[in-house]
Amino acid sequence: MCDTLLQHKALWVDELAQHPATELTLLTEPEQQLYRDLKQQRWGQNVRLEQERIDWATAWSVLQRTLA
Repeated sequence: MCDTLLQHKALWVDELAQHPATELTLLTEPEQQLYRDLKQQRWGQNVRLEQERIDWATAWSVLQRTLA
């Protein structure tokens, strides 16, 4: 999970205010850990990577590997 975040550091933006929830129940455990790390400012202040900023070729490649 954090690989995608870290590989796209150039696309990070600052989130004005973080989501208030401490946990998001529909996330998998790796996703939940990433969410906790973001909430704890592990990589910087209010880091956000909007999925729309990831180029399609990268996203498609990950989807294909996941579904294989």
